This record gives sequence, C-alpha cells and structure tokens, in this order.
Amino acid sequence: MMPGRKGFTLIELLVSVSIFAVLMVSLYSAFSSGLFGYRGIQDKIDTYLAVSQFFNTLDKDLRNSFSYSESETKFSGQPQGLSFLTLADNYRSGSSMQDYAFVSYFLEGGLLKRLIKTNQDSLNSDSDAAAEELGVKVNSLAFSYLYEEDRELKEKDSWAELNGFPVAVRVKLVVDNKGNEEFKRAIYLHE
Repeated sequence: MMPGRKGFTLIELLVSVSIFAVLMVSLYSAFSSGLFGYRGIQDKIDTYLAVSQFFNTLDKDLRNSFSYSESETKFSGQPQGLSFLTLADNYRSGSSMQDYAFVSYFLEGGLLKRLIKTNQDSLNSDSDAAAEELGVKVNSLAFSYLYEEDRELKEKDSWAELNGFPVAVRVKLVVDNKGNEEFKRAIYLHE
C-alpha cells in the first residue's frame, strides 16, 4: 500500500477472502468427518448394546429354566425359535420377585421378539400376552441344541418337548446393518 492511502487493494482483498474460504472449507470438512464418524460409531455401539442385552436376557432365562414335571420339560426348540419354562423377574409394588413363566424367543418381521407369559398365563396356550421387541433388527436367527452322547457333545437343529433339556443352546444372529455382522454364543444350561 502506498503511503497516505487508506484501505486495501482489490488483490489484497481477494487473497484474504481466498485464505479465509480455504480455512472455512477445511474446518467444515473436519467437522463433518467427525460428525459422520460419531454417527457411525454410535450406530455400532447401539447395535452391540442391543445384541448384548438380548444374549444376557436369553442367558438368564435359559439358566433359570426348569422342568414342569419329570416326564415333561416344556422345552421346545426349532432352528428359528425356542420356548421353555423359566423363573423370570417380575416387578410388583415397587419390588422385584421371581415368578414362573413360559418364555419364547423368535424372529418376526426382521425383529427379535421375546414372549413371556407369567404365573397362570404360562400354562395357558390361549393367553393374550404380547411379545416385546428386543431392539435388534436381524437378517437371520438360528438356534441349535447340544446334547451329550457317548461322552461327546453333538448338535442338532431341533429339540422335541419330551427329550429333557439340552446341554447347551447355540445362537447365531446376523444383524441387519451395513456389515451384516454375525454374533454367536453358546449358552450352557444348568451348570
């Protein structure tokens, strides 16, 4: 700038606006990358939490399973779902109690569901209890059942009601997300 003149030349103004624009684009790009990364991580965390909660609930129900009578366990398992009698937490008058219940786990419309019928409803096949969604969108769900034969664990796809309890239940869950992640767990009954 020449002495005695006040202000900026057009070139100085264009250079400073260009530098400012480059800085703003860089800041926006860093911010949007961080925001998209956070959203992706948050979706993954939500999926892992929901799957973990499903496995923990199933684990607790299976470990608390019991036989209705010596000749009839009421344990029935298919590749796409299973049902059994168990002791389940029930909340009444502000306190937690365990009641006997008939529980079923299955996949319906891409969502994991748990149907629980407590007390007298547990033995009533016409009960109007509604299944609760477990918060996991799933592509596939598969159960298999481990049993002991000749001191060796073997596996089969279904479990008839009158065969007692399996040694363990294997669960394979493929979650409906970008990676179609697969989760597996073996839950041993009555350790």
